[in-house]
Amino acid sequence: MLDNRVGKKIREAREDAGMTQEQLAEKAGLSLATITSLEENRTDDVMACILVKVADALGKKLDDIFFS
Repeated sequence: MLDNRVGKKIREAREDAGMTQEQLAEKAGLSLATITSLEENRTDDVMACILVKVADALGKKLDDIFFS
């Protein structure tokens, strides 16, 4: 499972951007199920490219989301 802080940080960044999960999924080119799974920490193996897509869709760098 993902560290529970990862999902929380993604959710916080999404909400700060004023986006719904659906909007983030569409903008990132990912499924709603993927975004939901990330935010709820229901996945064991996340490829870095997925996190990059999420960060890009939010207009942020990975460091800004996960290390700030």
